Amino acid sequence: MSVIEKEALAGFPRIRGARVHATVPISQEILNYLLSNIQIGVEIEEHNRVLISFRMFRAAAEIVGVTPDLVVVLSTSWVLRMTLRAVLAWKPSLQAYMAEKDGFVYVFCGLIPAVRRYEYLWQHLTEVRARTQAGRLILDLDIHVR
Repeated sequence: MSVIEKEALAGFPRIRGARVHATVPISQEILNYLLSNIQIGVEIEEHNRVLISFRMFRAAAEIVGVTPDLVVVLSTSWVLRMTLRAVLAWKPSLQAYMAEKDGFVYVFCGLIPAVRRYEYLWQHLTEVRARTQAGRLILDLDIHVR
Protein backbone atom coordinates (compact mmCIF):
# COMPACT_ATOMS: atom_id res chain seq x y z
CA MET A 1 0.00 0.00 0.00
CA SER A 2 1.37 3.42 -0.91
CA VAL A 3 1.97 6.22 1.58
CA ILE A 4 -0.87 8.22 0.03
CA GLU A 5 -3.29 5.30 0.37
CA LYS A 6 -2.31 4.82 4.01
CA GLU A 7 -2.76 8.53 4.73
CA ALA A 8 -6.08 8.61 2.88
CA LEU A 9 -7.44 5.58 4.70
CA ALA A 10 -6.51 7.25 8.00
CA GLY A 11 -8.36 10.41 6.92
CA PHE A 12 -5.28 12.46 5.99
CA PRO A 13 -4.54 13.42 9.62
CA ARG A 14 -1.34 15.30 8.70
CA ILE A 15 -3.11 17.67 6.31
CA ARG A 16 -6.50 17.96 8.02
CA GLY A 17 -8.00 21.38 7.28
CA ALA A 18 -6.18 21.76 3.96
CA ARG A 19 -8.05 23.28 1.04
CA VAL A 20 -6.98 22.57 -2.52
CA HIS A 21 -8.23 23.51 -5.96
CA ALA A 22 -7.25 21.12 -8.73
CA THR A 23 -7.99 20.81 -12.42
CA VAL A 24 -8.04 17.19 -13.53
CA PRO A 25 -8.32 16.22 -17.21
CA ILE A 26 -9.78 12.74 -17.71
CA SER A 27 -9.41 11.13 -21.11
CA GLN A 28 -12.22 9.38 -22.89
CA GLU A 29 -10.24 6.13 -22.62
CA ILE A 30 -10.06 6.37 -18.82
CA LEU A 31 -13.78 7.13 -18.58
CA ASN A 32 -14.63 4.17 -20.77
CA TYR A 33 -12.38 1.94 -18.68
CA LEU A 34 -14.15 3.08 -15.49
CA LEU A 35 -17.56 2.51 -17.10
CA SER A 36 -16.71 -0.85 -18.67
CA ASN A 37 -18.00 -2.77 -15.61
CA ILE A 38 -21.50 -1.50 -16.32
CA GLN A 39 -21.19 -1.84 -20.11
CA ILE A 40 -21.63 1.86 -20.89
CA GLY A 41 -19.45 3.82 -23.28
CA VAL A 42 -18.93 7.57 -23.54
CA GLU A 43 -17.74 9.74 -26.40
CA ILE A 44 -16.77 13.21 -25.20
CA GLU A 45 -17.37 16.15 -27.52
CA GLU A 46 -16.87 19.92 -27.26
CA HIS A 47 -19.11 22.30 -25.26
CA ASN A 48 -20.12 19.85 -22.51
CA ARG A 49 -21.68 17.43 -25.01
CA VAL A 50 -21.36 13.67 -24.62
CA LEU A 51 -22.62 10.62 -26.47
CA ILE A 52 -23.56 7.77 -24.17
CA SER A 53 -23.85 4.28 -25.59
CA PHE A 54 -25.20 1.00 -24.29
CA ARG A 55 -25.22 -1.77 -26.87
CA MET A 56 -27.25 -0.39 -29.81
CA PHE A 57 -28.64 2.54 -27.81
CA ARG A 58 -26.81 5.83 -28.29
CA ALA A 59 -27.88 9.17 -26.84
CA ALA A 60 -26.54 12.70 -27.08
CA ALA A 61 -26.61 14.70 -23.86
CA GLU A 62 -25.21 17.84 -22.30
CA ILE A 63 -23.47 17.88 -18.93
CA VAL A 64 -25.41 20.28 -16.71
CA GLY A 65 -23.42 19.69 -13.55
CA VAL A 66 -21.57 17.32 -11.26
CA THR A 67 -22.24 17.04 -7.53
CA PRO A 68 -19.50 16.47 -4.91
CA ASP A 69 -20.68 12.86 -4.53
CA LEU A 70 -19.97 12.41 -8.26
CA VAL A 71 -23.49 12.41 -9.64
CA VAL A 72 -23.32 13.66 -13.23
CA VAL A 73 -26.49 15.54 -14.26
CA LEU A 74 -27.29 15.38 -17.97
CA SER A 75 -29.84 17.19 -20.10
CA THR A 76 -31.19 15.37 -23.14
CA SER A 77 -34.32 15.17 -25.30
CA TRP A 78 -37.62 13.73 -24.10
CA VAL A 79 -37.41 10.89 -26.64
CA LEU A 80 -33.98 9.86 -25.39
CA ARG A 81 -35.09 10.06 -21.74
CA MET A 82 -37.99 7.73 -22.53
CA THR A 83 -35.61 5.39 -24.36
CA LEU A 84 -33.40 5.41 -21.27
CA ARG A 85 -36.40 4.42 -19.16
CA ALA A 86 -36.94 1.46 -21.48
CA VAL A 87 -33.26 0.46 -21.25
CA LEU A 88 -33.40 0.67 -17.44
CA ALA A 89 -36.53 -1.50 -17.41
CA TRP A 90 -34.86 -4.00 -19.74
CA LYS A 91 -31.56 -4.00 -17.83
CA PRO A 92 -32.51 -3.35 -14.15
CA SER A 93 -28.90 -3.67 -12.97
CA LEU A 94 -28.22 -0.26 -14.57
CA GLN A 95 -30.73 1.39 -12.21
CA ALA A 96 -28.04 1.41 -9.53
CA TYR A 97 -25.98 3.74 -11.72
CA MET A 98 -28.46 5.76 -13.80
CA ALA A 99 -31.89 7.33 -13.39
CA GLU A 100 -34.24 9.63 -15.26
CA LYS A 101 -36.16 12.14 -13.17
CA ASP A 102 -37.61 15.64 -13.53
CA GLY A 103 -36.39 15.98 -17.12
CA PHE A 104 -32.77 15.08 -16.38
CA VAL A 105 -30.63 11.96 -16.51
CA TYR A 106 -28.50 11.20 -13.45
CA VAL A 107 -25.38 9.05 -13.62
CA PHE A 108 -24.27 7.95 -10.14
CA CYS A 109 -20.54 7.69 -10.87
CA GLY A 110 -19.63 7.38 -7.19
CA LEU A 111 -21.45 4.04 -7.09
CA ILE A 112 -19.64 2.53 -10.08
CA PRO A 113 -17.26 -0.09 -8.61
CA ALA A 114 -14.12 1.20 -10.39
CA VAL A 115 -14.81 4.73 -9.08
CA ARG A 116 -16.11 3.76 -5.65
CA ARG A 117 -12.81 2.02 -4.99
CA TYR A 118 -11.26 5.49 -4.57
CA GLU A 119 -14.01 6.92 -2.36
CA TYR A 120 -11.45 7.62 0.36
CA LEU A 121 -10.02 10.27 -1.97
CA TRP A 122 -13.14 11.88 -3.44
CA GLN A 123 -15.05 12.02 -0.14
CA HIS A 124 -13.23 15.32 0.48
CA LEU A 125 -14.70 17.07 -2.58
CA THR A 126 -16.70 20.19 -1.78
CA GLU A 127 -17.42 21.39 -5.31
CA VAL A 128 -17.04 19.92 -8.79
CA ARG A 129 -17.36 21.77 -12.08
CA ALA A 130 -17.16 19.97 -15.40
CA ARG A 131 -16.35 21.06 -18.93
CA THR A 132 -15.35 19.13 -22.00
CA GLN A 133 -12.96 19.23 -24.90
CA ALA A 134 -13.07 16.65 -27.66
CA GLY A 135 -11.97 13.40 -26.03
CA ARG A 136 -11.52 14.89 -22.52
CA LEU A 137 -13.62 15.60 -19.47
CA ILE A 138 -12.04 18.37 -17.42
CA LEU A 139 -13.00 18.55 -13.76
CA ASP A 140 -12.32 21.60 -11.62
CA LEU A 141 -12.28 20.30 -8.06
CA ASP A 142 -12.46 22.10 -4.74
CA ILE A 143 -11.18 19.85 -1.98
CA HIS A 144 -11.35 20.34 1.77
CA VAL A 145 -9.72 17.68 3.91
CA ARG A 146 -11.92 17.51 7.00
